[in-house]
Amino acid sequence: MKPVFFLFAIFFFFQTSAQRVITKKSTINSSLNEVIVDYFKNFSNAKGDTLSVMPNFVAFNSKISLPGALSCTIKKYALPDTYSWEAFLFETEDYVLASEQYKKFFQQLNNGRFTPDGTTPQFLKGKMDVPSEQRAFASSHLKFDAPANVSRLKNFMVDLELTYHLPDWQIRLYLYEKLPDDEIRPGTRSIR
Repeated sequence: MKPVFFLFAIFFFFQTSAQRVITKKSTINSSLNEVIVDYFKNFSNAKGDTLSVMPNFVAFNSKISLPGALSCTIKKYALPDTYSWEAFLFETEDYVLASEQYKKFFQQLNNGRFTPDGTTPQFLKGKMDVPSEQRAFASSHLKFDAPANVSRLKNFMVDLELTYHLPDWQIRLYLYEKLPDDEIRPGTRSIR
Protein backbone atom coordinates (compact mmCIF):
# COMPACT_ATOMS: atom_id res chain seq x y z
CA MET A 1 0.00 0.00 0.00
CA LYS A 2 2.85 2.40 0.80
CA PRO A 3 4.40 2.13 -2.72
CA VAL A 4 1.06 3.03 -4.31
CA PHE A 5 0.66 6.02 -2.01
CA PHE A 6 4.26 7.08 -2.72
CA LEU A 7 3.72 6.93 -6.51
CA PHE A 8 0.47 8.87 -6.19
CA ALA A 9 2.23 11.55 -4.10
CA ILE A 10 5.02 11.91 -6.70
CA PHE A 11 2.50 12.12 -9.54
CA PHE A 12 0.46 14.77 -7.67
CA PHE A 13 3.59 16.83 -6.88
CA PHE A 14 4.74 16.94 -10.51
CA GLN A 15 1.27 17.76 -11.77
CA THR A 16 0.88 20.70 -9.38
CA SER A 17 4.39 21.95 -10.17
CA ALA A 18 3.68 21.85 -13.89
CA GLN A 19 0.37 23.62 -13.31
CA ARG A 20 2.11 26.48 -11.49
CA VAL A 21 4.57 27.04 -14.35
CA ILE A 22 1.77 27.17 -16.91
CA THR A 23 -0.20 29.59 -14.73
CA LYS A 24 2.77 31.93 -14.35
CA LYS A 25 3.39 31.96 -18.11
CA SER A 26 -0.24 32.64 -18.98
CA THR A 27 -0.49 35.30 -16.27
CA ILE A 28 2.46 37.22 -17.73
CA ASN A 29 1.06 37.02 -21.25
CA SER A 30 -2.48 37.86 -20.17
CA SER A 31 -1.26 40.93 -18.26
CA LEU A 32 0.89 41.96 -21.22
CA ASN A 33 -2.11 41.50 -23.49
CA GLU A 34 -4.03 44.01 -21.32
CA VAL A 35 -1.18 46.49 -21.80
CA ILE A 36 -1.07 45.91 -25.57
CA VAL A 37 -4.83 46.36 -25.95
CA ASP A 38 -4.67 49.58 -23.93
CA TYR A 39 -1.61 50.76 -25.90
CA PHE A 40 -3.79 50.99 -29.00
CA LYS A 41 -6.32 53.02 -26.96
CA ASN A 42 -3.61 55.56 -25.99
CA PHE A 43 -3.48 54.01 -22.51
CA SER A 44 -6.95 55.27 -21.63
CA ASN A 45 -7.21 52.69 -18.81
CA ALA A 46 -3.57 52.24 -17.76
CA LYS A 47 -2.40 55.83 -17.37
CA GLY A 48 -1.81 56.49 -13.70
CA ASP A 49 -0.21 59.33 -11.75
CA THR A 50 2.17 61.70 -13.53
CA LEU A 51 5.77 60.87 -12.59
CA SER A 52 7.60 63.61 -14.50
CA VAL A 53 7.05 66.29 -17.13
CA MET A 54 9.81 67.11 -19.61
CA PRO A 55 9.70 69.34 -22.71
CA ASN A 56 9.43 66.34 -25.07
CA PHE A 57 7.59 63.75 -22.99
CA VAL A 58 5.45 63.10 -19.92
CA ALA A 59 5.98 59.95 -17.83
CA PHE A 60 3.10 58.24 -16.03
CA ASN A 61 2.82 55.34 -13.66
CA SER A 62 1.15 52.36 -15.34
CA LYS A 63 -1.92 50.99 -13.58
CA ILE A 64 -1.43 47.71 -15.47
CA SER A 65 1.64 45.80 -14.38
CA LEU A 66 3.26 42.47 -15.14
CA PRO A 67 3.45 39.98 -12.27
CA GLY A 68 6.73 40.41 -10.41
CA ALA A 69 7.74 43.58 -12.27
CA LEU A 70 9.68 46.12 -10.21
CA SER A 71 7.99 49.04 -11.99
CA CYS A 72 5.94 49.84 -15.09
CA THR A 73 5.79 53.26 -16.74
CA ILE A 74 4.12 54.95 -19.70
CA LYS A 75 5.67 57.79 -21.72
CA LYS A 76 3.72 60.17 -23.95
CA TYR A 77 6.02 61.78 -26.53
CA ALA A 78 5.49 65.09 -28.29
CA LEU A 79 7.33 64.18 -31.49
CA PRO A 80 6.37 61.82 -32.90
CA ASP A 81 2.97 61.86 -31.23
CA THR A 82 3.25 58.37 -29.72
CA TYR A 83 3.37 56.40 -26.50
CA SER A 84 5.75 53.82 -25.10
CA TRP A 85 5.45 51.44 -22.18
CA GLU A 86 8.30 50.01 -20.09
CA ALA A 87 8.42 47.23 -17.52
CA PHE A 88 11.46 46.87 -15.27
CA LEU A 89 11.22 43.10 -14.87
CA PHE A 90 14.28 41.85 -13.03
CA GLU A 91 17.54 42.87 -11.37
CA THR A 92 20.43 40.86 -9.94
CA GLU A 93 24.21 40.93 -9.59
CA ASP A 94 24.37 37.32 -10.84
CA TYR A 95 24.91 37.21 -14.63
CA VAL A 96 23.96 33.51 -14.93
CA LEU A 97 20.64 34.08 -13.17
CA ALA A 98 19.92 37.22 -15.22
CA SER A 99 20.73 35.40 -18.46
CA GLU A 100 18.42 32.51 -17.55
CA GLN A 101 15.57 34.90 -16.72
CA TYR A 102 16.11 36.82 -19.97
CA LYS A 103 15.83 33.58 -21.95
CA LYS A 104 12.68 32.54 -20.04
CA PHE A 105 11.01 35.89 -20.72
CA PHE A 106 11.91 35.62 -24.40
CA GLN A 107 10.46 32.10 -24.62
CA GLN A 108 7.21 33.36 -23.12
CA LEU A 109 6.98 36.25 -25.57
CA ASN A 110 8.10 34.56 -28.78
CA ASN A 111 5.11 33.02 -30.57
CA GLY A 112 2.92 34.41 -27.79
CA ARG A 113 -0.73 34.95 -28.72
CA PHE A 114 -2.07 38.47 -28.13
CA THR A 115 -5.17 40.41 -29.22
CA PRO A 116 -4.16 44.04 -29.89
CA ASP A 117 -7.68 44.96 -31.02
CA GLY A 118 -9.24 42.95 -28.20
CA THR A 119 -10.53 40.16 -30.46
CA THR A 120 -8.27 39.11 -33.37
CA PRO A 121 -5.33 36.94 -32.31
CA GLN A 122 -1.85 38.01 -33.45
CA PHE A 123 1.43 36.27 -32.71
CA LEU A 124 4.66 37.97 -31.61
CA LYS A 125 7.71 36.68 -33.43
CA GLY A 126 11.36 37.49 -33.13
CA LYS A 127 14.86 36.13 -32.87
CA MET A 128 16.59 36.07 -29.50
CA ASP A 129 19.76 38.11 -29.20
CA VAL A 130 21.84 35.59 -27.27
CA PRO A 131 23.28 37.23 -24.14
CA SER A 132 27.00 37.37 -23.44
CA GLU A 133 28.65 38.57 -20.26
CA GLN A 134 31.43 40.17 -22.32
CA ARG A 135 28.98 42.33 -24.30
CA ALA A 136 27.02 43.51 -21.25
CA PHE A 137 23.97 44.05 -23.47
CA ALA A 138 21.42 41.91 -25.33
CA SER A 139 18.30 43.15 -27.07
CA SER A 140 15.67 40.95 -28.70
CA HIS A 141 13.14 42.57 -31.01
CA LEU A 142 9.72 41.06 -31.59
CA LYS A 143 6.95 42.10 -33.97
CA PHE A 144 3.45 40.92 -34.69
CA ASP A 145 3.18 38.45 -37.52
CA ALA A 146 0.23 40.46 -38.83
CA PRO A 147 -1.19 40.84 -42.34
CA ALA A 148 0.21 43.80 -44.29
CA ASN A 149 -3.20 45.53 -44.28
CA VAL A 150 -3.06 45.99 -40.49
CA SER A 151 -0.97 49.15 -40.80
CA ARG A 152 -0.62 50.13 -37.15
CA LEU A 153 0.67 46.70 -36.15
CA LYS A 154 3.46 46.76 -38.72
CA ASN A 155 5.26 49.48 -36.72
CA PHE A 156 4.59 48.01 -33.28
CA MET A 157 7.68 46.63 -31.53
CA VAL A 158 8.32 44.68 -28.35
CA ASP A 159 11.92 44.82 -27.13
CA LEU A 160 13.32 42.65 -24.37
CA GLU A 161 16.66 43.91 -23.06
CA LEU A 162 19.30 42.58 -20.71
CA THR A 163 21.80 45.28 -19.73
CA TYR A 164 24.56 45.66 -17.21
CA HIS A 165 24.39 48.73 -14.98
CA LEU A 166 27.17 48.47 -12.42
CA PRO A 167 26.78 46.42 -10.21
CA ASP A 168 23.52 44.84 -11.52
CA TRP A 169 22.14 43.06 -14.56
CA GLN A 170 18.69 44.41 -15.45
CA ILE A 171 15.92 43.07 -17.67
CA ARG A 172 13.44 45.50 -19.20
CA LEU A 173 10.57 45.14 -21.63
CA TYR A 174 9.55 47.98 -23.97
CA LEU A 175 6.44 48.42 -26.13
CA TYR A 176 6.48 51.18 -28.77
CA GLU A 177 5.81 52.04 -32.39
CA LYS A 178 8.88 52.47 -34.58
CA LEU A 179 7.79 54.96 -37.21
CA PRO A 180 9.77 55.18 -40.44
CA ASP A 181 12.07 58.22 -40.47
CA ASP A 182 10.16 59.84 -43.36
CA GLU A 183 6.95 59.83 -41.25
CA ILE A 184 8.55 61.79 -38.41
CA ARG A 185 8.06 65.48 -38.97
CA PRO A 186 11.03 67.77 -38.26
CA GLY A 187 10.75 70.43 -35.60
CA THR A 188 9.95 70.44 -31.94
CA ARG A 189 6.68 70.36 -30.10
CA SER A 190 5.88 70.37 -26.42
CA ILE A 191 3.53 68.02 -24.65
CA ARG A 192 0.31 69.63 -23.45
